[in-house]
Amino acid sequence: MAVVWSWAFGAETHTELDFMGWGGVSNQTVPVTGAGKVYTYSSFPGTKYSLELRKGFMVTAPPLLPATGSVATAFKVQSTYDNNNTVLDIVGNVDGDRCEIVVTNSSTGTVAGRVNGTVAGTATLPAGDWHYVSFTYDMSTTTYSAEFFANGVSFGSATNSNFTNAQTGVAVRIEGVGQFIPNASLHAQLLAYDNATSAADAATPMFVTRLDPNLDTSAVGSWTPSSGGTNVGVTGTNPYDNSTYTEESSPSSADNVVTQVSNLATQLGITPSTVLGATAHTYSSGSSIQAFASIRDSGGAYTDGATVTPNVGDTTYAFATSTGITGTSTINLKYEIV
Repeated sequence: MAVVWSWAFGAETHTELDFMGWGGVSNQTVPVTGAGKVYTYSSFPGTKYSLELRKGFMVTAPPLLPATGSVATAFKVQSTYDNNNTVLDIVGNVDGDRCEIVVTNSSTGTVAGRVNGTVAGTATLPAGDWHYVSFTYDMSTTTYSAEFFANGVSFGSATNSNFTNAQTGVAVRIEGVGQFIPNASLHAQLLAYDNATSAADAATPMFVTRLDPNLDTSAVGSWTPSSGGTNVGVTGTNPYDNSTYTEESSPSSADNVVTQVSNLATQLGITPSTVLGATAHTYSSGSSIQAFASIRDSGGAYTDGATVTPNVGDTTYAFATSTGITGTSTINLKYEIV
């Protein structure tokens, strides 16, 4: 089993989420925290957040995911569902076909799993509780398939062969599914797994926690923090702050900056027996360069993410995910020029 990408929502406003590569965010998209509003475990020591989505507002996560795999989210409707809004879906990058979990009965909290309109089954998820929903999917051929889960239990599978094109990647989205504001519906996190992951493993409820790098490790090249004397002080901020950064005025191939998380158990509040994966998220701007994100357990090899071309006028998102992390790891996070 392998985690492809993971995300925990933080204190970012809609403006900051836009800088972070999220699509569709607006002032109807706000961070919330407090009792009953976060999906977490009792020993978590910090402040967790959820993303409040008002009804009908849909946001798209920054990465393009593989055309086969699994996706999952934890969500909560505070009061009453709104019909026909989508809890979780994926959209193909070729022609917009999709698999989705959508609200079909607002009074009972019933959701249906659908493969581009073909209903796989339904589940009832009462308002006022956190629920963990997921589905496996395959959109890599002209016959699409998916199996849907709620709180770890399958509620149906379906195939649909009415397609002309296979997809080469998918975007994952969430939408506000509650009728009333404030706190209409809350999403805590998103997870994506590869196609080697069993359906049962991908359906098992998991917690995603945001970690903050706390120490400079190394740098190749001349990196200059926007303020202060450390790179981690400007790149490890939580929440994300687009005004802080470290930069090179004359970047060269293989120049890189590395920070680390050296207090994993302290930040988590536990020493976990199993860590399924960790994702490094990076945001950069530039001109005439390419770069990538990378992550590792400090005793292991780096896992490199895909190469991106930073946009000089805006931040460009890049990520890397490693499954070689343990509960006692020191995690290195790297950003490297190609």
